[in-house]
This record gives sequence, structure tokens and C-alpha cells, in this order.
Amino acid sequence: MGKLQEQGYSALTDEVLVGLASKGDHSAWFTIISRYLPIVKNRANGYISADFEGEDLVQEGFIGLFRAVKSYRSDGGSSFKTYAILCVDNSIISAVRKSLAKKRIPDSVIVPLDDCSTLPKETSAEDTYITQEEFHLLKETLSAKLSSFENDVFSLYLAGYDQDKISFKLSTNKKSVNNAISRIKRKIRDLG
Repeated sequence: MGKLQEQGYSALTDEVLVGLASKGDHSAWFTIISRYLPIVKNRANGYISADFEGEDLVQEGFIGLFRAVKSYRSDGGSSFKTYAILCVDNSIISAVRKSLAKKRIPDSVIVPLDDCSTLPKETSAEDTYITQEEFHLLKETLSAKLSSFENDVFSLYLAGYDQDKISFKLSTNKKSVNNAISRIKRKIRDLG
């Protein structure tokens, strides 16, 4: 994407960008992410405590932002910014509540994973699909900014591997993995 095209997208209103992004325009998505990164970080900072890391809450905020883009209707009477902030806050608050609720579960009621097939699902198939699509879009946007090695590290990191396991899987040293994670975090922050 050329500089002129980037400037063209940045001049568009939120509502126009949302319309383009909801139709799959990756440049519009990138512009929305860049524009709302400071807002998402600011909203997440209000909930950071010893129990919650800022980056996790920022990720939850971005899930809320993606849901806002997918569900925003201009005829609803509010601006996209107002709607987006509400969705970001709701997503962060929901994650905090779920985390706190999990901490309060007595050991006597925890069910082993083998027995979970009979438990009811908390989310609908549609919610799961939308969340997965939002996550894939964010990952796709970020992967364009990352090197091949950083993409490999990022994929394994998102899969839950620690730095030792990532370095083993990629046949490299832990310092290279640690440096790659630092660069990835910096590139995510630089989106704003």
C-alpha cells in the first residue's frame, strides 16, 4: 500500500472505514486498528491490576473493536466511536468477570476435561465463528508487518508455547525468540 493510499484511508471517517472493513477491505481494517489502538489501550489501562496483564486486556479490547465493526449500523443513532468504545469496554469487562469467576470456583466442582463433553456450551456457534474470524483478520493484518521468523514465533506464542518450547520448535536460541517477541510487541504498539 503506497503512502498516498495510506493517507487517503486516514482521511476517511470512521463510518466509511467501517463500511469498507466490513466488506473485507484490509487497508480499512488497518486504519481502524491504528486509529483505535490508543483508545483500546486507554480503556484497558483502567482495569489493569495484579490479576490482569495490560496486553491481555488490550487483546480483549480489540475483540470488542472487531465486534463493533461487524455489528455497527449507522442508522442506530450513535457514532461509530461511541459504539466502539461501548463494545471495547464490554469485551474487557466480560473478560475480567470471567477471569474472576474462574478464580472463585471451588475445586470440588471442577470437572476433568474428559467429562466436559456433557457440559453445556457458554457461547453459540455463531459467536465462536465471529470471534475466530476477528482473530484471523487481526493476525492477518499483523502478519503483513512481521518478518517470516517473527510470524513463526507469533503463531507459536499464540498457540500457548513458552519461549523455551518456541526456541526448541524453531531450532534457535531463547534469546532470538525473546528478541522476536519484543519486536512483535513493538510493531503491535506502533500500529497506533
